[in-house]
Amino acid sequence: PHAQLASMFVCISSVLIPTLMLSKTEFYMGLSLNFAAIVIIAGINEVAKELESPFQSIPNDIPLNLFQEQFNEALITTFSGYHPDFLNLKMKRKDISENA
Repeated sequence: PHAQLASMFVCISSVLIPTLMLSKTEFYMGLSLNFAAIVIIAGINEVAKELESPFQSIPNDIPLNLFQEQFNEALITTFSGYHPDFLNLKMKRKDISENA
């Protein structure tokens, strides 16, 4: 019901604001103020629609699966990479096996 009321408010405002604005101001000033007021109200309504259901429009979707896959790959690469103690342990084992 809130989205329908907001849309109805935009429709009513787009009729009432120009009428009231032109009756109180000069023609060109009223025309520019009307345009600004209606664009601002319609813009706020569009932002409210996106905030109400953020995951329904494709351009606003974040590729979370791709981000998680890249993060997992980075973790695997980080933890399976070069470890400074690895060569020291290998050398010690080699020395122990040669001495035995």
